[in-house]
Amino acid sequence: MKPGWIIAGMCWIGLTVALMFLLRNNILESFDRNDADQWQAWRDHVKEEQEGAVSVQRRVPSSELPPAFVLMQDHFAVCLTAAVVFSLLLFATFSFLLTGVLSSSTVIQYEDDDADPAGKKDAGQNDQVRVNPAGKVQSGPS
Repeated sequence: MKPGWIIAGMCWIGLTVALMFLLRNNILESFDRNDADQWQAWRDHVKEEQEGAVSVQRRVPSSELPPAFVLMQDHFAVCLTAAVVFSLLLFATFSFLLTGVLSSSTVIQYEDDDADPAGKKDAGQNDQVRVNPAGKVQSGPS
């Protein structure tokens, strides 16, 4: 692996961590007293609704705080770890594919299934196909 890909991977991890912290700060700062009152009012509405005859049973949320707030406050380490691991796997996959696309190897080797059991090869059995820079195919024995 080339040093350029390692540096790009480290930058990718840094960007992922920075975005996760930015997301966490935005969620925690956006939650104020008004949001807490709205969440509690919604919970009370669901509780009142479930006491009557309803066609759909809905469970009243047990938390007094919204799920996004609880997730970013109590489980941030798990979210950060998952974000880093999955984004790094995505980066590694795409860098592997991009390296394969940009590589200069253009030799395709074909092998026939009817090889001699003694290990001897016929004259045209192991041919190579080369593609020159102009895109023309050249074939010949290996």
